[in-house]
Amino acid sequence: MGASDALSPQGKDLSMPSTERERQLWAQLANSRAWVEPIEECLESELHESSALEQVQSKLKLQQLVLDAVSQGVLIADAQGHILSANAAFLSITGYSEAEIVGRTCRFLQGPLTDTNTTRAITQAFKDGVEFSGEILNYRKDETLFWNELTISPVREGQGQLTNFIGVTRDITERKRVETALQESEAFKLGILNSVAAEIAVLDREGTILVVNAAWRRFALENGSEPGQPAPHTEVGANYLSVCQADVGLSADDDGLKSGDGIRAVLDGSLPGFSLEYPCHSPNEKRWFSMSVTPLGSKGGGAVVVHTNITARRQIEARLTESELHLQTIIKNEPECIKIMDGQGCLLQMNPAGLAMVEADSLDQVLGRPMLELIAPEFRSAFADLHQRVMAGETVQMEFEVIGLKGGRRWLETHAVPMLEQGETVHLAVTRDITGRKQIEDQVRQLAFYDPLTQLPNRRLLIDRLGQAMAASKRSARYNALVFLDLDNFKALNDTHGHAAGDLLLIEASKRLKKCVRAMDTVARFGGDEFVLVLSELDTSKAQSTVRVANVAEKIRAALAEPYLLTLDQAGRAQSQVEHHCTASFGVVLFINHEASQDDLLKWADVAMYQAKDAGRNCTRFHDPTGVLP
Repeated sequence: MGASDALSPQGKDLSMPSTERERQLWAQLANSRAWVEPIEECLESELHESSALEQVQSKLKLQQLVLDAVSQGVLIADAQGHILSANAAFLSITGYSEAEIVGRTCRFLQGPLTDTNTTRAITQAFKDGVEFSGEILNYRKDETLFWNELTISPVREGQGQLTNFIGVTRDITERKRVETALQESEAFKLGILNSVAAEIAVLDREGTILVVNAAWRRFALENGSEPGQPAPHTEVGANYLSVCQADVGLSADDDGLKSGDGIRAVLDGSLPGFSLEYPCHSPNEKRWFSMSVTPLGSKGGGAVVVHTNITARRQIEARLTESELHLQTIIKNEPECIKIMDGQGCLLQMNPAGLAMVEADSLDQVLGRPMLELIAPEFRSAFADLHQRVMAGETVQMEFEVIGLKGGRRWLETHAVPMLEQGETVHLAVTRDITGRKQIEDQVRQLAFYDPLTQLPNRRLLIDRLGQAMAASKRSARYNALVFLDLDNFKALNDTHGHAAGDLLLIEASKRLKKCVRAMDTVARFGGDEFVLVLSELDTSKAQSTVRVANVAEKIRAALAEPYLLTLDQAGRAQSQVEHHCTASFGVVLFINHEASQDDLLKWADVAMYQAKDAGRNCTRFHDPTGVLP
């Protein structure tokens, strides 16, 4: 429907005014074809302007589109320019009500920033009764600014007498903003393009170069065949696909697209993007570049081609690859275990040395498996704590035993540190097999604290155990006992059958002694045929403790008095058996807390033992501060 139809009594979409005055004015407007024509022209201008804005917006490449339609305000004034009526769009644009503007001229819309030349031109048009068309900056009722595209047309009666003016106004604030933004954006984009080190060119849908940045121009000049002349097909207006067709060395891997085909695929929309890396060596150096092609907008909108010099990156990558190969060789041949675990303690990596330590034939056997499963049960709690501390950022060291996949046990010493891998904290550990060292330590400890013949604690360990018993007695207020015993008739066995027989007797006697006491008690070889027992945590009553010790001593006396069958191996002779009968003499001292020193306790027990021997042997004597009790 045309503009004239909207104002014609025959039109199908006439909005009727609500007051009698408005009906008279609209009827007068409808009867005058001369009123309609300027409105039609303005509407046609609006359509033309809308098309122009769309063209402007298309140049902004996906920036805000112009409004498809702009609401127009229409007002009717008398011959002196006083407003008679205005439509709803005009009221909406200005923010005024109709009652506030009827009878006034349009000067109430003007303000300090309104162009005075434009206002004078409008005033002169009213005086001369001629048409005015232009743009003006006006003020709304709330004093906000808006740009107004204004057309004022005179209306004359049949005899040519000026009767009215029709003003058609359109809010073009957004268009003005877009135009300003376009100017700023073009300058901004050009500045950005020229600040980028990569070479950039914008192509249309046919591959013709529309825009290039300073880096592109500089590279084209540096690589031209003639001094001061750019390389062929690299300037604005040239078809860039010709560069690719000229076979200048751009090619992808064997299973990729050639550069020209890739660019075409992006331009015709069959690919969402394209990239490749290619060598472009100069006489002076080996160079590598990357090319990326990105579509502009929808299909057929052209594309942006970016070339980046990646020579430094490729050189770093080559050095990194070489370094990684060196590191992998070192790790593979490192005799110590190197392993990596994730936050849950599952194995991510382990070198061959580590696989051997856990008796794995391949990495697949342990990959993803919790390391805790390979730790000996008695160390699992401590190892879990170590893992949590490492994940919290600590560096931790620990010794523990593992049980291999084939059942073997090994002592390991690990040094664990946190490490970042792909943004996640992981547990890196370097672990060495210390089984041999532990065995040596055990041997040294055995030699230092145990009798090599009987494997019983020696005098040094006895003194330590005695100190522990005295400290425990202080806490529990219970009595302990120190028992000194000596084997009777031991010298006669040695003299008759040799030291080998004596050693067999001592070994057998040690076994019988250990069977007669509790696990918490200590049986030690003091030297020769002398043994010392520390009986712990007896009773709070000295009398009851005395009874208990006497019972234990009697049990031991009876066990030692059993016959000994000693099998002798002598060089060059057949094995022989010797039956030997042996008794023992016991000296006992009770103690609690630290009432006496260790030396005193040992001395008192020794004295009591010799008193038992003097009493005929094979009996027990107790030491008491008031004397030795039978």
